Amino acid sequence: MNRFPNRAGDHADTDEILRAELKAAGIQTLQEHEGKGPEYMADFLRRTSGEVKTTVMGVLHGWQFKRAWYYWMAEGPGIEWAAAEALHAKHGNAVRVNGHCGCPSPTEQYKGLAVGSYHVDTPDGLKALAETIKALVARTQPLDGEETMGITSSFFVLPADQTCIHPEHAPASGFYIPPGKSYRHVCPGCKTVREFIPLSYSLTHSSPACGLVTTPASASQAEKGG
Repeated sequence: MNRFPNRAGDHADTDEILRAELKAAGIQTLQEHEGKGPEYMADFLRRTSGEVKTTVMGVLHGWQFKRAWYYWMAEGPGIEWAAAEALHAKHGNAVRVNGHCGCPSPTEQYKGLAVGSYHVDTPDGLKALAETIKALVARTQPLDGEETMGITSSFFVLPADQTCIHPEHAPASGFYIPPGKSYRHVCPGCKTVREFIPLSYSLTHSSPACGLVTTPASASQAEKGG
């Protein structure tokens, strides 16, 4: 496992190293998020930083990322059970639910409730956590304010466990149907959007380049998702 380096103590290069770790994961520092320079809240952050003396803290959609000696501590609004289990399946030994050294699953720790606390030991794990948070937020964001049947449609980063066939694009695609929303299929490769009304499964992809044709099984999954 390629762990983060131990940064406990007070070192001149810590801020630079931590900024680079966050940037590699796609996470902004507090200063970047606020559009400020590195000096913004620097004294306060340093005084409250704990075992790693630093002015750097990461922020992402309500989550905070603070550096401990060899890992990042992440706390936020919570990652829903299904997404947390998918993250755990790939990165559970490095993205530790509730900071638990035994690496239990989200189900074991939170009994189906959302996970709002992680300790992250590796760069790959931190990036995976950030991407999970971004995906959960992105799937509920309106696409240019469009509406279908009077209901705002949304653009989703689609769950990998729901399947369609993409000959040209490696990422798996599928359906996510939130309560009260119209259905929207998004190709993660070319970002082509195919919208369709509830209970209609005419889902041939609108882009010939993708050659996407959904299966009856996919339609069944879509129905269950609603």
